[in-house]
Amino acid sequence: TQPGLTISPASLNFNNVTVGQTSTQNVTLTNSGNADLTLNLATISGSGFGMSGLSLPKTLTAGQGLTFNVQFTPSSTTAASGSIVFTDNAPGSPQTLTMTGSAVAANSTLTANPGSVNFGSVIVGSTSTQTITLTNSGTGTVTVNQVSTTGAGFSTSGISAGQTIVAGATAAFTVRFAPTAAGATSGNITLTTSATNPTVSIALSGTG
Repeated sequence: TQPGLTISPASLNFNNVTVGQTSTQNVTLTNSGNADLTLNLATISGSGFGMSGLSLPKTLTAGQGLTFNVQFTPSSTTAASGSIVFTDNAPGSPQTLTMTGSAVAANSTLTANPGSVNFGSVIVGSTSTQTITLTNSGTGTVTVNQVSTTGAGFSTSGISAGQTIVAGATAAFTVRFAPTAAGATSGNITLTTSATNPTVSIALSGTG
């Protein structure tokens, strides 16, 4: 008469997790013996690995099981390996659950719509506004590092350094043309970001 510990699955493999994101898998511990199993300690090791939902010490009766979560959150594309070592009163203690993980770099492409703005003819002393929408079509969050606007009478609002756009999200901002003199003028909005394409330029034109 003795307890037994069965770990399912016997090993974990986290494949191609995007850097900075978290992948979660479930692990079930079962008392496969015919006496009470006392789980005393679970020690996890390995860069990027974590676990939740397991409160120890814990006693499992014969045939009883419990499930907890294991997470892998890579900080780089370097392959990772780790383990969880269980200390208990079953034969063979301590038992080890091995883990491996691989990661892919986060990428993010930032696009502007429209890609250029022509305000047409605007009366001197008045203001015309248009909206530009930025779209992050990648898998990582984009941070806006710098916003610069050139050209007489052009200005922006609603976008600033430090602003973030998460993967798949959009952000809209306003560009204004307030001519102070008659005649054609041109300018440019330049966004410097952490995206894979670090610079987004939007051409501006208008006539006062």
